[in-house]
Amino acid sequence: MYAALIGEVDGVRLFSSAVLALAAEEQAGGKDQVMLIPSRFSAGYMLPTESNPMLGSSSFGHTGRGGSLAFADPEHGAAFGYAMNNIVGGIDDVRASSLVETVREALAKPVGVPGGETAGDSSVIRLATRGDGRQAPPFDPTCVSRASP
Repeated sequence: MYAALIGEVDGVRLFSSAVLALAAEEQAGGKDQVMLIPSRFSAGYMLPTESNPMLGSSSFGHTGRGGSLAFADPEHGAAFGYAMNNIVGGIDDVRASSLVETVREALAKPVGVPGGETAGDSSVIRLATRGDGRQAPPFDPTCVSRASP
């Protein structure tokens, strides 16, 4: 769904440019009175913070119970979703943040065929975890697939 907020997916784009701008524009910020941590919100979405930087300043999305995370980043043309089947709470849960960091590193490097050629501006990055929530075999950024819109 987040990919369709920032671009066309199977002929469908959910947000106009004006609505996309609202999704990334801060409406409220400060210490969250429920989660007791600094947070920032746009019209319906969480925005990046020091503890949840997503991919950068243009990202918007939401965390979820037990460590899930989903967001879009129009600047990078990327959408990310992570849902787990083993709820873990607290700041010691680094599953989503470690996957986001891997995506951030992969987006910073030329990806594609040997020699550094890339296959377009739009990237589709697929990472996998095992059914038990442990990370799949080590992620190799040279195996990231890129797809044109």
